Amino acid sequence: MRLFGLKNCDTCRKALKSLPDARFIDVRSDGVPEELLVSALDQFGDALLNTRSTTWRGLDQNERAEPPLDLLKKHPTLMKRPLIESHDGQLFLGWTAEVRSALNVDRATTDQARRPMIRSTESGPAPLTTMMSSTVIHSRR
Repeated sequence: MRLFGLKNCDTCRKALKSLPDARFIDVRSDGVPEELLVSALDQFGDALLNTRSTTWRGLDQNERAEPPLDLLKKHPTLMKRPLIESHDGQLFLGWTAEVRSALNVDRATTDQARRPMIRSTESGPAPLTTMMSSTVIHSRR
């Protein structure tokens, strides 16, 4: 499985964390193979172009009018991400619930980083006041 994205993209990082067997390819430094771009354009059409990106906003009207394949070859960061190619060659775009479901990724796995850590005692979870008191910083005035 290959995951095409940007190393500083939060969504790509979430996807990569949930897909430990995926090989990450940074489109900025490594690009995207042309045959994969053609397949992705055939499958996703204009949705493959990220028209909300800073790269897009930096293009003038003439550049924006170029064919999508030419734009993506010149500016790979214009690609919506992540673009995921499964082991069987199937393509997925973005990191939506639908994509996670198709890739058999459990939502709980992708949300673990956002969950607060709850310490346990032998009798069960520590009371909230105990957990909070350990993180309170007292200041002197």
